[in-house]
Amino acid sequence: MMNTYLLTTEDTDPRTLPEQAVLYAHLLTRDAMNDECVRKLMAAPRFVRSDKGIPYVVLKDMRTHRWTLIRAWREYLEIKRERLASRLGISVAEYNVIEKGLVPLSLTMLALLAQGMGLDETQLQMSPYQPVLEPLALS
Repeated sequence: MMNTYLLTTEDTDPRTLPEQAVLYAHLLTRDAMNDECVRKLMAAPRFVRSDKGIPYVVLKDMRTHRWTLIRAWREYLEIKRERLASRLGISVAEYNVIEKGLVPLSLTMLALLAQGMGLDETQLQMSPYQPVLEPLALS
C-alpha cells in the first residue's frame, strides 16, 4: 500500500521528499494548481527520483562544460564537494580524483556515490537505453 504524505509550507526542499510525493504537473487540475503547497513545489527545481532517468539539464551540462556525469549530477543537486566527500568517508582530494574520472569506479564506490547523492545507481551510469527527462521539444 502506498503511503500518503501531506505537504506543508515547511517542506522546503523537494529533493528530500519521498518519491511518492514527486509532483507530476501534467496530472494536476486547475484547482490543485491554486494550492499554495503545490505552487511552491511547481516553482522548485525539478528533481524526479521515481523513473530513474537523467534530467536533460544534467546531460546538457556534461556536454557544455565537459563534465563527468558525477560532477554534472553534483552541480544539479547543488551538493558541495566537501559535503559529498564527508558522506563518502574520503578526503576532498580523493573525491576530486573520482569526480574527474581519473580512476575507474568500483561497484561499491558507485553505490556509495549514488547513496550520497540520493540517486539510484543506474542514474550514475550512462546507457544508450537510459530515459532522458525533459528532452528537447521539436518545433
